[in-house]
Amino acid sequence: MSHPAANQNMEIPSGRGYKLPALMYIAFFVVLMLRFVTPTHDLNDDPSMSLVVSGYGYAMGPAEYLIYSNIMIGVLLKNIR
Repeated sequence: MSHPAANQNMEIPSGRGYKLPALMYIAFFVVLMLRFVTPTHDLNDDPSMSLVVSGYGYAMGPAEYLIYSNIMIGVLLKNIR
């Protein structure tokens, strides 16, 4: 026997009305975090990954290939100068 709610047509809300409040929510918490938390290098690989992204040290140029990080984060960091 199936669950009674499984037979009901569930309408999924569209994302139109949720984008701006979601972005404001995220922006608020990013600003709040940056206000009260100081970003620091916590692990031994952070300074070396910073050198890779900036193109200094043993890197031939700026590269987006970071260890333990998404490549999209590397692309964003590589383009910041």
